[in-house]
Amino acid sequence: MASFSIALSGLTAATSDLDVTANNIANSNTVGFKESRAEFADVFAAGAVNLNTSAVGQGVRLAATAQQFTQGNISTSGSNLDLAVSGDGFFTLQDPSNGVVYTRNGQFSEDKNGNVVTATGQALQVYPPTTTGGFNTGALTNLNLQTAQSAPLATTAGTVILNLPAGTVPPTGGAFNPANPATYNQSTSTTVYDSLGNSFPATFFFTQTATPGLWNVNMTVNGTLLPTTNPLPFSPTGAVTPPASGALNFPGFTPTDGAAAMNMTFNFAQSTQFGGGFGVTSIVQNGFATGQLSTVIGRIRLDSIGGSRGFERGLDHATGEHDHRAARLPGQRAGHHHLESALPDRH
Repeated sequence: MASFSIALSGLTAATSDLDVTANNIANSNTVGFKESRAEFADVFAAGAVNLNTSAVGQGVRLAATAQQFTQGNISTSGSNLDLAVSGDGFFTLQDPSNGVVYTRNGQFSEDKNGNVVTATGQALQVYPPTTTGGFNTGALTNLNLQTAQSAPLATTAGTVILNLPAGTVPPTGGAFNPANPATYNQSTSTTVYDSLGNSFPATFFFTQTATPGLWNVNMTVNGTLLPTTNPLPFSPTGAVTPPASGALNFPGFTPTDGAAAMNMTFNFAQSTQFGGGFGVTSIVQNGFATGQLSTVIGRIRLDSIGGSRGFERGLDHATGEHDHRAARLPGQRAGHHHLESALPDRH
C-alpha cells in the first residue's frame, strides 16, 4: 500500500501546483496582484535518529505557496486618482474593521467626505502636513481632498544665496535711498505673504561700506522701507561671518489690509563675496497664499519621507505625504516613489 500512498501524494502535489497556476491565471487582470509559486518538499521515510539506507521515501508534500514580490507593469488609466508604486513598498490603508492594512492595488476614488479610498472603503493613509510647511511623520491620517479654501501662511523666514562682488567701490550718492540707485550697489527681489495670504514685492538692497568685506543690507516691502539696516560681514575667504551667522532680521512692515505685522528673518549664511559679478542663486521663503483644490495633478514625486513639500503644494495644501516606510518588505529599502495617473503593477 506504500506505493499507492506515495503515488497519491504526487497526484495531490500536482493538483496543488495546478491550483496555484490556476489562481495566477485567474488574477491576471487583478490590479496589484502578485503571482504565487508552489514549493514542494520530500517526505522522508525515517527521522535522523533512525537512519535506514534502504528505506524508501514517503512521497512529496506542498511545503509553501510563496508570493513573488517582483515589479509588475505599470499601465495608464483614465482616472486621476489611480496610483502606482514603482519599486519597494505598499500603500498604507485604514480599514474600518481591521485597522492598518497594506496593498499594491492603487485603484482609488473619492468618497462623500473627500477621503481617497479603495473600492471596499479603506482610506489611503498619509503623513499630515504641519502648519510650518513640513510633515508629521509620527502620525497617519486619511488623505482628504479638501475643496474649501486652505489657510495661508505669513512669511516669517527665508534663505538667500547670492554672490556680492569683491572689490566693489562704495556708492557716492549719499545716504541710502531705495529710489536712488546711486546710493546702493546691488538689489534683488522676491515675493512675501502676509497672514491673510496677500502677496507683496520685497526687495533687498546691498551697499558696500567703507570697510572692505562689510555690506549693509536694507529691505523694502511693497515700496515701504523697513527701519532696520543689517550689517553683512565677510571673511577674507569670502564666507559670511558672525553676527548671527548670516541671519538678518527685518521687522517693521504692517500691511494695510488688516493682516498682522510682519517680522521676517532671512539667512544669508550661504552667500559669498567672491571676485566676479553679482549673482543670485536662490531666494526661498516659507510663506504662501490661500489655495483651493481644483483638480488632481497626474504625476507627483515624493522626494523623501517627511522631507518634501511638493505633494502638499501641488495639491494646494489639500493632502499629506504618502507613508511607505512602515510598509516596505523585509530586506528591502524604501526608495523614491513616483505616483502616477496609472493603474498599479500587475502580473
